Amino acid sequence: MSGRTTALALVAVCCLSQATWSRPTHAGDDRTEPAEPAARVVLVSFPPGLDDATRTALGPWRLVVLRESQPLPSGDGDAVAAASVAERRGADAVIWLSTGRDDARLRIYERSRGRVLSRPLPSLPPFDEPTAASVALTIKTLMRHSELAPAAERVTTPPAAEVFVLPPRPPRYTAEARVRLNAAWPAPAMDDALFVEPRLTVGLSWWPDWLSGSYGVGLRAGMGTGASVAKSSFRGRLDDLALALDLRSRVWSRGRIRIELAAGPGLHITRLDGTLQSTREAVQQHRLRPSLELGASVHLRLHRLISVGLTLDAALVGRRDTYEVAMANPGQPNDRDVARAPGLITGFGVTLYVHP
Repeated sequence: MSGRTTALALVAVCCLSQATWSRPTHAGDDRTEPAEPAARVVLVSFPPGLDDATRTALGPWRLVVLRESQPLPSGDGDAVAAASVAERRGADAVIWLSTGRDDARLRIYERSRGRVLSRPLPSLPPFDEPTAASVALTIKTLMRHSELAPAAERVTTPPAAEVFVLPPRPPRYTAEARVRLNAAWPAPAMDDALFVEPRLTVGLSWWPDWLSGSYGVGLRAGMGTGASVAKSSFRGRLDDLALALDLRSRVWSRGRIRIELAAGPGLHITRLDGTLQSTREAVQQHRLRPSLELGASVHLRLHRLISVGLTLDAALVGRRDTYEVAMANPGQPNDRDVARAPGLITGFGVTLYVHP
């Protein structure tokens, strides 16, 4: 092969390589992504005609357009659900249609700014071909106001749409420490007075993404100063260690304030520890008492990592056990019963929450 022929062959190979390297990747091709990092957009439950029109409109922007067949919940929770879809799919934006009985709106969640753009649509889906093309162009127009558009086509003026910013995402894990006063009835000292006890409770909670951060599971453990028991036959203390596993729900949230409800099973481990007055013999008794734990709390976020709350809770204990000891004075039958574990325990306290 002559030198001229060899040179021409090398030029042809270089041109072919350059053409292959610079071949554009169209939006909507889930199988092949651009060599450069590309923004990812999820179309949620789009009708086929609108899906195709949107991919065509966004094609020149070299976006990776993904499909999500599961529709978002209707109402105010759709934006929070869209944020969960963006996190799960690793997407920069989520686009969906919010339809009501008589109207429909186009919504775009922009992950980097935590905001949603919303604009009314001319009609309800399904769309004919011209309407689908018009909606697709509306999507592209709104996206020019985001960081997803190429810099040359990006618009900095406010978009002609409703814009609202999502509240800070609820923390996934929370550690808590609570100082509270407990009121128990009947009183452990076997009288009719109401027993009041300071207690310290610590716990952890988990709010999984697949429940949109609105429902969680909590685990708590708490113990107080205990109750003094003073009888003619016995002197000692009655202590109660409370464990609880509860389901939690964030039922209301606005700005930095949030309200939570909790309910679940519990276990109270009570211990009587003291001495018989007649023989100075040590006495210890333990009981396991199942319970139903209920609670409500109001949270105020002070910082991204810290919240404080006021908590009201109650425990309905299934067994009201009476603690008996050997009779020191046979002529006094009541000496045998020295203490009892309460059946109803209520508490009010202040809680510090840490969101790691």
